[in-house]
Order: sequence, then structure tokens, then C-alpha cells
Amino acid sequence: MVPRWLEAVRAQRRALQERRRAQHQARRRALDPVGTARQEAMEEKFQRRRQERRDMIAQERWLFLNFGPWLSPLSTPPGVAPPAGPAPFEPPPDFVDDAERVPSADDPPEWDNGWYFRGW
Repeated sequence: MVPRWLEAVRAQRRALQERRRAQHQARRRALDPVGTARQEAMEEKFQRRRQERRDMIAQERWLFLNFGPWLSPLSTPPGVAPPAGPAPFEPPPDFVDDAERVPSADDPPEWDNGWYFRGW
């Protein structure tokens, strides 16, 4: 447990540091306004690129957890509007599901050929 007087000293030290930092920034802006504006623009650009990178990582993480963009996801990823693309996948009319496949006479009993070969 930290004594109350120590917390008060730490708070005073933080306030003094903030005051000195503000004075330094004001002095710097007064001496070199163009350089300060350039640095602030670079800092904003850096922060924007960092946020874009974080958003991209979050979207890629969402896609990975939802097994990729080729499946219909359960919900939309964070920060992305739902896609207004083509309709969901519909199998062609001649498509035969493995569960509906009738085993041939060459297959041994209890043999599900579809799980292994998948039509190759």
C-alpha cells in the first residue's frame, strides 16, 4: 500500500512535468512555427497510418476467424459495411451431395468413398 503523501507528491510531479511540457511546446511554436506545423502534420500522418494498419489487422483477424472471405460470414467485420455483392452460393442443378450418393457395387460395405476422393 502506497502512503497518501507519496501519491500527493507523485501527482504534483506529474502536474509540474505537464506544465513544463506545455511551456516548451509554446516556446517551440513561437520560435519555429513552420517546423512545428510540419512535425504536427507528420505526427497526424503517422497516427492515421497506424490506425489504418490496426483496422487492417482487425479485419484480417476477423476474416481468419471466420475462415476467410469466400464463406458467408456470420456478421460483418468491425468497421466494414455489409457487402452488396452477388447472391449466396447456390449449387448447380446437376450437383449431387455426398450424402445423397448411392454407393456402387465395387465399394466395400460401410465404405464412404466421398470423404476421401471428393470426386477426383
